[in-house]
Amino acid sequence: MPEPRDPSIELGPDGCPAGGLIVTVPNDGPEFDAQSSDENIAGRLIEFLSEVPGFSYQRALADDLEGASKAYQALRKSKLSYYRFQVPFGRTDELTQQALSALSEQPWTDGKVFAIEPDHDITLDALVGGTFTPGGQHNAYRDGFGRAVARAAGATGAGRRVVILDTGYAGPIPIAAAWDITSGQAVPVAAPYGDAHGHGTEMLTLAHSLAPDAEYAYVRLATHARRITIWGLLSALMIAKHDCAGDVISMSLGFDAMTACPHCGGTGAQKAFSLETQVAFVASYAGPSGRLPVLLASTGNGGHSDRIKYPSRFHEVVTIASIDSAGNHSRFSNYDRTGQAQRHHLCAYGGQTDPGNQPVEHVGLHGTSARYGTSHATAYSAGMMALLWSHLGIDDRDNFLDAVKQHHTLRLGQPMTHGHGLICFDPGTHPLAPRYSLTIGGRRISLP
Repeated sequence: MPEPRDPSIELGPDGCPAGGLIVTVPNDGPEFDAQSSDENIAGRLIEFLSEVPGFSYQRALADDLEGASKAYQALRKSKLSYYRFQVPFGRTDELTQQALSALSEQPWTDGKVFAIEPDHDITLDALVGGTFTPGGQHNAYRDGFGRAVARAAGATGAGRRVVILDTGYAGPIPIAAAWDITSGQAVPVAAPYGDAHGHGTEMLTLAHSLAPDAEYAYVRLATHARRITIWGLLSALMIAKHDCAGDVISMSLGFDAMTACPHCGGTGAQKAFSLETQVAFVASYAGPSGRLPVLLASTGNGGHSDRIKYPSRFHEVVTIASIDSAGNHSRFSNYDRTGQAQRHHLCAYGGQTDPGNQPVEHVGLHGTSARYGTSHATAYSAGMMALLWSHLGIDDRDNFLDAVKQHHTLRLGQPMTHGHGLICFDPGTHPLAPRYSLTIGGRRISLP
């Protein structure tokens, strides 16, 4: 059922709000000027599309990042650039196909990689609102992650920085860096920090509960659960890595390949090529620390098979599913029925619901509302990644993730729901680990 229309959104003549398109084009070099159409492919393409009926040029992603100097410079040196156009939402697919067809006939686009796609809406993978108080199974979950064993080993997350991409933060934990992009421009934020809906505060609080000595930063990219776009996430990722210097970048959000307009039912038909290329770019940048970042994203809260959401589907992202205290897959956690685990697919505690979708396990409360979800599993995982990365002393990101999968995961359930297993400090001492087992042909078999 369509949601009530926001009266602040002006509708076009077709009864739909204006829709955004993201155009991805080659970057001709660090000194390119998008408005100089005689000198580069980006300028030519912008000029060409601006003359296509229905297309209205808005801005370049670099324009939004001018306030974040490091992200701005990195984007200008990348191989791709991103531009936003506006079209009548109900004609998104039609106009996209017309533009792509017309562009394919131009000699100056031959052999060039470019894409035109809808600026999908992205939803936070949990409810929002209120003041968060840890409770419920929170302490049991911390025990299950091996917090006490980690403390005894001196592991606290020191020397690693976690960046939360969410609705902001309002709480007592010191923040090393904070940015707000909700106005469309990247703006550094000073205390007090803003979090109108509380979701970001939940995420940062849970991560900090496992890695108290890690540094924390955030990028506020939403003031509402359904006001996040791919365009905003493109900016947030760049800032998280370059201006926040994140080692662990946590995204407790997700979207499907198609998002329906609540007014006309129209959908965009493409996967987010722009986001996939941006994720790959951010994941490949080491920066002054020499460390490539670990990117985390949740599978989604739809409980659907074969529908792990983006961006957790992308090759460079660590996919986080949710389980309960008994190691069972959470009913609400999305999974992949094919049984093929993502490259880095792990699970963490996030809660549980009964067949009537009522919570029977949760991590805390907002007022009287129980909080649970793959968002929370992702936040816990962000803390665990910082804690383990600091403790292991492995600078290479890929070697570190291999070590996590080999030595710091407890195999539970099936790959389609649990991936490589529960991330924890010491699988050998975990309450759910088989007490007696032997290995035959690479399989661990529990003995009575």
